[in-house]
Amino acid sequence: MKIKVLIIVAFACNISIFGQMTCHIPQISYSNDTTYLYLDVDEMPVFNKQASKTAMTYIIDKISEAYPKYDNLTGRVTVSFVVNQYGYTQDVKILTHSCDECSHILKSIIQSMPCWLPGKKAGKFVNTEIILFIKFMLV
Repeated sequence: MKIKVLIIVAFACNISIFGQMTCHIPQISYSNDTTYLYLDVDEMPVFNKQASKTAMTYIIDKISEAYPKYDNLTGRVTVSFVVNQYGYTQDVKILTHSCDECSHILKSIIQSMPCWLPGKKAGKFVNTEIILFIKFMLV
């Protein structure tokens, strides 16, 4: 059995201070701004820049690995998460879902994602919110 996953990505930005973390990203200034909500950034976060795998490929692979544990896995999930200024995913929230198993699988996959190259605004790394609309269906 194969699973077909449709992923649509929407972006919004959110600036705030989060716990200090370290990630192997280029040396650049970090934003200290905790009061503004940015609705756009100059550069969007990039997943796994040096590797050939995109965020969507990563999610699809992980869903395929998790799928054998579940029968009749179909549904839609809208999830938001923040790629913080240090490149880690955090604040994963399921906004809407029609399948509990799908939402649990997706949330755990996003929480365990490797580092991203964070988004930039005015030359500084900033926290960026990403919203994914994902449709799970059997093929």
